[in-house]
Amino acid sequence: MVFVDMMDAEEWMKSEFRPALSSLLSPMRRQEMESIRNPKAYGASAAAELLLRGSLKKKRQLPEDGWTWQRQEGGKPWVKELGKTQFNLSHSGTFAAVAWGDGPIGVDIQQVVFGKQVIAERCFSDLEKQQIRESSNPDQIFSMIWAAKEAYLKWLGTGLRRPLGSVEIHLERGEVYDHERNTFQKISVSLVTEELVLAVCADDDWDGKVTWWDTDTLFSCLTERR
Repeated sequence: MVFVDMMDAEEWMKSEFRPALSSLLSPMRRQEMESIRNPKAYGASAAAELLLRGSLKKKRQLPEDGWTWQRQEGGKPWVKELGKTQFNLSHSGTFAAVAWGDGPIGVDIQQVVFGKQVIAERCFSDLEKQQIRESSNPDQIFSMIWAAKEAYLKWLGTGLRRPLGSVEIHLERGEVYDHERNTFQKISVSLVTEELVLAVCADDDWDGKVTWWDTDTLFSCLTERR
């Protein structure tokens, strides 16, 4: 089973919240993020890890501290204390998302971007460009295709080291075709709001449900004693 959690972390994107957020991060992540000077970028990145820890604590009673945070060859994060549980993180604008389960998983959120069809002409397949042209809201479809590509490549473990054109998104069928592997993989792409897209790629089934957190609830969850 796959679990997906999201939050609007805008409140944490202020410099005065940095010390409190830093105190909750795992040591390796805290060190990784020391170089982030932009308060919005720091708050969004911190929110993604803390969202994962809160979700695992609430839904699986896994330890939310003492993590050894590592990165796999493609840059995908991994925590050995979580055992077989695999996860992926994403953030866009003020929003953060996490997806986790017992198999490979990729998640991506994208705020709907406007007027980016020039990128589609350069990077998307004929089928993908056709999906955009035939839509009543081409900006939404562009963002859904983009998010699906990223979620799939994160599921695969390569990230954007693979060119976006190496995979093709079939939105109506809920599938990704990988030209290099000559395989299809299921993917779920949806509009969370009119201006926010969520894409989830996983081997296990996802029921489409999203657990929403607010900053106060998540902070309380992570600081309360068991």
